[in-house]
Amino acid sequence: MTDAFISYCRRDKEFVQKLYKSFGDSKREVWVDWENIPLNSDWRDEIYRGIEGADNFIFVLSPDSVASQVCREEVDYAVVNNKRLVPIVHKEVSYDEVHPELAKLNWIFFYDDPETFEGAFPKLLSTLDTDLDHVKAHTRLQKRALEWDSKKRNPSYALRGDDLKQAEHWLGMGEGKDPKPTSLQTQYVIASGQEQSKRQKATITGVAAGLVVTLVLAVVAVKERSEAVQQRNLAREQNVRALVALAQARKFTDDDLEALQFAVQAASNLKSGQNFPAELQVQTFDTLRDAVYNVQERNRFNGHQDQINRIRYAPNGEFLVSASDDSTVRIWNIDGSVKQILEHDDNVRQVDIFPDSDRIISTSQDGTAKIWQVEDGELLKTLNHNAGARAVRVHPQEAYIVTGDVDGRVWIWDNDGSLKASFVAHQGDVNDMIFSADGSTLFTSGHDTFVKQWSLEALVGTTGGRSEEMNNEDSDEEASIPEPIDIPEIVNIRENPLAQDQPLLPIQVFAGHSDKVWDIDLSLDGTYLASASSDNTVIIWELDGQPYQTLRAHNNWVRSVSFSPDGTTLVTGSDDDTVRLWNLQGILLRTFSGHDASVRSVQFAPDGTTIASGSDDATVRLRSIEGAVVEILQGHRTGVKGVRFSPDNLIGSVADTTLNIWQEDGAQLLQTVEYTAGMRASHFTTDGQFVITASYDSTLQLWDLPALLNGEGREPVRLFEGHDATVKNFAVSEDGELMASAGAERRLILWRLSDGEILQQFHEVHESEATDVGFLPDNQGLVSVGGGGHVKVWSFDGDLLQEFQAHDGWINALSFSPDGQYLATASGDNTIRIWRWQDGQFETTPAAVLKGHTDWVWDVAFNRDSQLLASAGKDDTVRLWDVQGNLLKTLSAHQNWVRALDFSTDGEKLISASADRTLILWDLDPLEEMRESIEEIEMGTLMTLGCSWLEDYLRTNPTIQDGDQSMCPDV
Repeated sequence: MTDAFISYCRRDKEFVQKLYKSFGDSKREVWVDWENIPLNSDWRDEIYRGIEGADNFIFVLSPDSVASQVCREEVDYAVVNNKRLVPIVHKEVSYDEVHPELAKLNWIFFYDDPETFEGAFPKLLSTLDTDLDHVKAHTRLQKRALEWDSKKRNPSYALRGDDLKQAEHWLGMGEGKDPKPTSLQTQYVIASGQEQSKRQKATITGVAAGLVVTLVLAVVAVKERSEAVQQRNLAREQNVRALVALAQARKFTDDDLEALQFAVQAASNLKSGQNFPAELQVQTFDTLRDAVYNVQERNRFNGHQDQINRIRYAPNGEFLVSASDDSTVRIWNIDGSVKQILEHDDNVRQVDIFPDSDRIISTSQDGTAKIWQVEDGELLKTLNHNAGARAVRVHPQEAYIVTGDVDGRVWIWDNDGSLKASFVAHQGDVNDMIFSADGSTLFTSGHDTFVKQWSLEALVGTTGGRSEEMNNEDSDEEASIPEPIDIPEIVNIRENPLAQDQPLLPIQVFAGHSDKVWDIDLSLDGTYLASASSDNTVIIWELDGQPYQTLRAHNNWVRSVSFSPDGTTLVTGSDDDTVRLWNLQGILLRTFSGHDASVRSVQFAPDGTTIASGSDDATVRLRSIEGAVVEILQGHRTGVKGVRFSPDNLIGSVADTTLNIWQEDGAQLLQTVEYTAGMRASHFTTDGQFVITASYDSTLQLWDLPALLNGEGREPVRLFEGHDATVKNFAVSEDGELMASAGAERRLILWRLSDGEILQQFHEVHESEATDVGFLPDNQGLVSVGGGGHVKVWSFDGDLLQEFQAHDGWINALSFSPDGQYLATASGDNTIRIWRWQDGQFETTPAAVLKGHTDWVWDVAFNRDSQLLASAGKDDTVRLWDVQGNLLKTLSAHQNWVRALDFSTDGEKLISASADRTLILWDLDPLEEMRESIEEIEMGTLMTLGCSWLEDYLRTNPTIQDGDQSMCPDV
């Protein structure tokens, strides 16, 4: 997808080129037909695809464009797709000549005057950025809807799980916004919802039918035993099929815990002694294996009747507490059983646990904070407020309790409930508070977008001594409010700089969010503070008030944030219904779906192995983070088209006009450099001293890597000029002396790297385009691929040595195995094929055909020992294969096409680049382990693993029927 499609008349091309360059300088990706249409494509279809994939439709107004029938058709198609239309004036036109949909809009005037252009372009960018999330969601949903419609509305293309929930939410919020939802989008969302209901109803009906049939057959058994046995077996078979269908349905909705439950139940029913059909046994086994290997939700606590606002783990790790809008606090044993249910008179907003884990305190909209005994649930004290109580924290040494209310006031209490002081800390609600580890300072956050740090000594010291203590020690006595001793209200530092000299001002104000700050947390070592906000971001702060990292991935309010005990990762929860795991450098490690509503609270367990989340769906969910760490590198503004490891395992990636160099573990973006044109591929030289990039401007660029890393070398050391069209891809010889490049003008060029001299040119080598090129083993020549599906072998002198038909469709990429035995080709026919190189030529019968991708394969790569292949697909997946063609693993974390990939030199990591603007760094299991994982293991082993995982859930969750526990006899 692109930021905009530019519709124009060819006579205005010079102006559009200037406009395109300005977009590139501003890190925006636009669709212009002089470079985006493959030579063999139907140009009108490609134009329409370009419009569909663009967030905005820019029309360059001039007498020529308004008179152009082609331009008018482009506007008509944009209107049909409800694209946001942005007319810009290049040359004066008459309103009555302009397309009616453009005439009624505000125009942005550019003309030919450079000053007018410079003043108008920022207005154009501002227009494109207006309501950006809504516009991008419109584009994504329209593309999905068009694909569904083009596939004759096949239910397999319907939205599912979180995609469906987000689309329904977007549709509901789209009223009055521009662009408006299309009728096709509305039909698509409604049809997807109906399809999901149909699937759920069908599977549930299947289970019910199986049970009904079983009961009926029990009656029949009294009359005719032999017939009853046959019918009973049929009923059991139907029951197993229904449970398998339920497991698969739960997988589609990201409910991996219930998917495992139904899969285990299905497998358990197979052990009845009867002979089930072989295909059902295989299906059950595959479903169980998939569920066992992919489950991460450890347990689920059901019981609350309304949204959960806050969860807390006990410091000793023995229980967990939740606060809910159902006016209760629940204390849960760690296995999910309920220890205590405690009641308020209104919504319970927050809860905290005393360091000794013997008491808890909860705050409520009823204006109270209540202290409870954990062991027996006894109410010890009630602290009254003048307004609804929200935030609460207990001092690390239990010296004080602090509470915050909806009036922006913070209350400071002795640990026995005596009021020490109160003061106004924020304008609007106080949302959260936390003490530093030594208890000397207090951090608060509020609706006013600020986080503030206070000196506890200064705050308490202003009271002139303790307030009158409560005399009545009865456990359920309410604490009366003495005359409050107010600290003067705090002046906003940003509005009044002189206020910094006042002694009662905050130590530090953390100003950076643009909306409410809901939650804050401190790393255990006290180095960093994290804040979660309604501006959809989390900011990690240094304690001097400077932002360290900003985390951007959620697409709705971020409600909660929590550091891991070791301080290296943090977890966030959002109104987009997801839980996300990050490292301290701001790299997104994993996104957990499954909640059916907003996630308001998240926290790590004290041992750091589990994440708990509380949601508006009234559940608490515990997830194991083992195996959850997949590093997602976010640093590009547009889709990433190329990525490679250096010999030293640095990572080079290109997107649009940007080359990024990353640390080998992806934790740090080391350097970014801009080029004047878009880039589509990158490689390192064999000595690791240079990075080479290929560009849409028909050149290749050589960059000095050490100079780049030192902040120098901002211009290429050398340009390789010789192609007449986009350089699609290139390769460097093993000795580092030669380079070969493939161009969209159907040409190959052989270069000498040391001086850039062209040694040989190969003209019209493939139909339509030459897409990739590689060096044969021992530098015996070149191999190339392209349109038409042929593989061609060339001598360095330009002679064609061998040619054969390798695929039925376009070949996008090739990769030679490092041992020189195999060539892999990736094609638009959705396959990868492996060809054996022997005695100076290729065997023309493939050694293996790798089938599994459901759309084009963009790239393929061998690992360093030539035993493993990775492929990148338009179906958003990365797939791992052995050289025999066995699919070992499918990696599904990207949200859009995967365009390129590469293995690290040690073979332990794989990097993939995607049109979703991210790179993912995968840790790879050894080949033998992956092979073992696809070999059949005993059903009993999987059952043991599944039942072990489900043990607490089956025993303590109230939604589990008594009879269902029998699926695991030891539970």
